[in-house]
Amino acid sequence: MVDANGGIVPAATTAKPDAFFVSRKPMEGLAECIAWGWRHQAENSPAAAILASNDNGQQILSEGQRERLELRPGPVNTEVSLYRMASGDDEGMAKRIAVLEACL
Repeated sequence: MVDANGGIVPAATTAKPDAFFVSRKPMEGLAECIAWGWRHQAENSPAAAILASNDNGQQILSEGQRERLELRPGPVNTEVSLYRMASGDDEGMAKRIAVLEACL
């Protein structure tokens, strides 16, 4: 959900991510790598959007908002939480996770 300032409203704190990753790469570069990979998989369609979140992090939404990544900067690591927003496309989800892992 987007707030009045165009930022993403974080998911409820009770929602658990479907997968969790940690990277030593800076958040901005990591987000660009993942978004580029997701776009490349979809043959350069606008398959991933990077959005600012209200907690100084970033979010990436996949095409059709099937998956959402939340990236949060830490003092040393970037934390990445993956939320599956729609069921069905297991093959596509596996490909997006492979891109994410390659960028870590």
